[in-house]
Amino acid sequence: MGGRVQRFVTNSEFDHVAMALKYRKPLENGQNVVKLYVLEATGVNVSRIILPSLTILKGVDIFSWDQFVSNKFHLMYEDMALRHLYYYQNEESDKQ
Repeated sequence: MGGRVQRFVTNSEFDHVAMALKYRKPLENGQNVVKLYVLEATGVNVSRIILPSLTILKGVDIFSWDQFVSNKFHLMYEDMALRHLYYYQNEESDKQ
C-alpha cells in the first residue's frame, strides 16, 4: 500500500531504489572472484526482522545476490526496472 501512495504523490512509476554492485576481488593466483551484491534503500530495516543475523546499515541494507534470492526479497516487488551504470575504473580512481 505504501508504494502506491508514494507513486501517486511523486507521480512516478517507481517507489523504491536499489543498486546491484559487482565486486571483483583479485586473488594471489591471478584469478578473480566476482560477487554480486544488492544495496537497497530502506525506510525501515524490514530485513532485520526477516534475517536478524545480517549486519545492516541504517537506511541501506546490503545483501549478496544469493542472500537476496534465497530469502525471496525479489518477490516483494511487483515490477523491477534495470538501468546500467558503466564506470571506467583505473588506478587513479582506485586511490580516491
